[in-house]
Amino acid sequence: MLAAWDHLGGDRFASPRRVALIGPPGSGKSACIAKWLTVEVIRNRRTCRVWRLDGAVVNGAESLSLHAELIGVPVESAWNPAVPAHEVEYLDLPGWNAADRELNDRMANLLDRFDPDCVGLVLNAAYEPTVLQIQAQDFGPCHPSCLVLTHLDEYPDPAKVWDLTLQNQLPLVATSTGPCVPGGFDRLSGEQWVERLLASV
Repeated sequence: MLAAWDHLGGDRFASPRRVALIGPPGSGKSACIAKWLTVEVIRNRRTCRVWRLDGAVVNGAESLSLHAELIGVPVESAWNPAVPAHEVEYLDLPGWNAADRELNDRMANLLDRFDPDCVGLVLNAAYEPTVLQIQAQDFGPCHPSCLVLTHLDEYPDPAKVWDLTLQNQLPLVATSTGPCVPGGFDRLSGEQWVERLLASV
């Protein structure tokens, strides 16, 4: 299992420069960005920027903007590649129904303009496995490079984590528990997930 985990190469996302989180509505993308942002700014002392852009619908994640401003992180609401780069930049998009192929193509084009080196597919781990697998397949055309799982406090099942990671061949780069920011944001190793799996048996 560890060999399979290592083969996915999640370590290449240890310090990404441009992070885009995508996923269905309500999966927890904006909360994850706020938590990840806090870790990078306060713990790692890196300069960050947030691009909070509209998609098929208006991006209503006002709490993310407020949190970013509280910790001194600039938030942009319009894409402008001429803006000086920061050490880490996050793209926050509203969630969408990836089963809509035309909409998926439009969002994929927007992702290409941002040129991310980490495209995290954010899924709500409290959902049924069949639902999560369908969502993962629907977002395939957007070429996610890794997984981010949320709501693990509602369904703390390591077996589901392993299933999603290995079935979709996407490394798990982060997990989120609870709605509070900061807090409940982890980036665990394969060894730690093996320990959690064995402890749950």
